[in-house]
Amino acid sequence: MLYQRMLRNRSVPTDTLRPHIICRDVAETIAWLTKAFRFDHV
Repeated sequence: MLYQRMLRNRSVPTDTLRPHIICRDVAETIAWLTKAFRFDHV
């Protein structure tokens, strides 16, 4: 099985979901997220 051959990362729990966003223009992405999800700047 492929799962048995994969390296295990013990530093991250297996039940953790870690979403990632890849973007070319960070400022534009932040502006979009702020508007779309009503994020607030701190």
